[in-house]
Amino acid sequence: MKKAIIYILLWAIPFLLCHCKCDISESCLATYIEENEPQLKSLRNWDIFFESERDFWSCKHWYSRDSLLACIFVYVDKYNNFISYDINSLHEDSITAVQMASQNIGTLQEIQKICKAKDIGTHEVELFNDTLEYDYAINVVDKEKRYQILYLKCKKNTIGNHLYGKWYIRKKLVK
Repeated sequence: MKKAIIYILLWAIPFLLCHCKCDISESCLATYIEENEPQLKSLRNWDIFFESERDFWSCKHWYSRDSLLACIFVYVDKYNNFISYDINSLHEDSITAVQMASQNIGTLQEIQKICKAKDIGTHEVELFNDTLEYDYAINVVDKEKRYQILYLKCKKNTIGNHLYGKWYIRKKLVK
């Protein structure tokens, strides 16, 4: 019995020490991505940024490099609760665009909580730059560090640490 307890402790202590060194819980993020991949894929073709200083979400839905479908500004209070929105729907049904933006903001709020981040933003890379190894980026910023959650073009690429499927995370220092 004592040997079993010692074995468990010897296995668990390095895991816990390694786990505590991480600035964000990559395992929690990987689990979230695995369980919510359809919601993350629905972020594609959207550029969404949360501006904490001005308490609003800027949401732009792209069809192509030259075609913006909708531009939505969602205003929130200091607790990130919805207050109002402005929409400039260029080619898209306004109700559908607002529903999609709301769903995507909810997904990003969950990622923001997991990462304990102040600011978060997404960018569709594929439409604007086809030379990079990834198609989509979610940027998560806290006071000292910046993380990028990337959707890679193929699984063979290795940018940062693997989360799930084609999703990877890499850390950059904020300058």
